[in-house]
Amino acid sequence: GTSVPQRVAYLRDEKPNGTNGGNAVAGWQDRTLNTKDDVNNLVVLSSDKEFTLSAGEYQIEWSAPAYQTYSHQTKLTNVTDNTTQEMGSSGHSSAASAVLNQSFGSTRVKITTDTTYKIEHYCEQAKSPDGLGVNAATGAPNIFTQVTITDLAGVTVNADGDVNNITYNGAAAWGKVAADGTLQ
Repeated sequence: GTSVPQRVAYLRDEKPNGTNGGNAVAGWQDRTLNTKDDVNNLVVLSSDKEFTLSAGEYQIEWSAPAYQTYSHQTKLTNVTDNTTQEMGSSGHSSAASAVLNQSFGSTRVKITTDTTYKIEHYCEQAKSPDGLGVNAATGAPNIFTQVTITDLAGVTVNADGDVNNITYNGAAAWGKVAADGTLQ
């Protein structure tokens, strides 16, 4: 069958041109998420560091930079349950080099109630003022931590494109899926 396009939300730490990502501390710290691109209202930014998803199944992917912090790693934390949901990749950015690198993570979650999450970042060494990312000085905003959330409740339809009694973009819907993925 054919699938109706999935709903996706994007969260990020966006700072004005000329602004670094922030001070890294030695140990764990919360990453900032201050900007949301979410036309489907999948996510509620509950603070500048936490986001909440309603019951459902989601793919959550994230990345966050570190600069001259030596070893570093991110994790997705389930704030509601006070547990680590998933660890991100390990990285290393030594003080001797001018190399910034990223920690990446990805996980699938299935939740039955509203659940709040955040991205945390462990850095071996403190670095100020740019341990959490370096200003690119391009004249455009700087993007540091990024999170992509995909709602996996896509609608599967039969080979004829028939859809019956489903919810699509928050409304009951019946019809056929067009070649461009829209519901007719």
